Amino acid sequence: QPSSSTAVLVDATHSSFYYCTQRNKPLPLEDQTSVNILTWDNELAQIAQRWADQCNFNHDKCRDVDGFLVGQNIAINYRSDKYASEISQHIDRWYEEVAFMKKEFVSSFPEVTTEVIGHYTQLVYAETRYIGCAVSRFIMNDMFAEFLVCNYGPAGNMLGGEVYKIGSPCSQCPEGLTCSNSYPGLCHTQGSSGEAINTDGKQI
Repeated sequence: QPSSSTAVLVDATHSSFYYCTQRNKPLPLEDQTSVNILTWDNELAQIAQRWADQCNFNHDKCRDVDGFLVGQNIAINYRSDKYASEISQHIDRWYEEVAFMKKEFVSSFPEVTTEVIGHYTQLVYAETRYIGCAVSRFIMNDMFAEFLVCNYGPAGNMLGGEVYKIGSPCSQCPEGLTCSNSYPGLCHTQGSSGEAINTDGKQI
């Protein structure tokens, strides 16, 4: 199971990217009507940890849970420094795929693209509400490897599906959700702070 520090770093970084997507929209992106803040989920994190511990840099094919399908982003790096970490840099690179987004991809996720965009679209997929990540570190070919696995629920990147609706931020938050004060333009559960939670499920 990931440490509290890992949970906080990954969840807070994702929330920041959601915020930046709203406020600093590279063309051709538009305002999003119902993008949810991500909440840390222990079950998704535990599944991610079990897969990360396999040290197999491929997507886990057995990760869905009761209630919804689960999406997944993975990343790995190799380095000579045992204590270096690139968790935030991995998420940076996922977000940077926004450079290859086209407006038509927002309304219909494509089957094939010339450049990779799937990590980015999972980051901003409107219906995704939960995240659980894990990291494994191991030695391969005399190098220190760091393998990051992030699971998302419900899954994004459905072929032909809508990544998010274009319109005024928070204008179509799902029932029971309202606009966040912490991250303006994003939807969150009424009565919650919308901040990260630790691996015990408690807000911090």
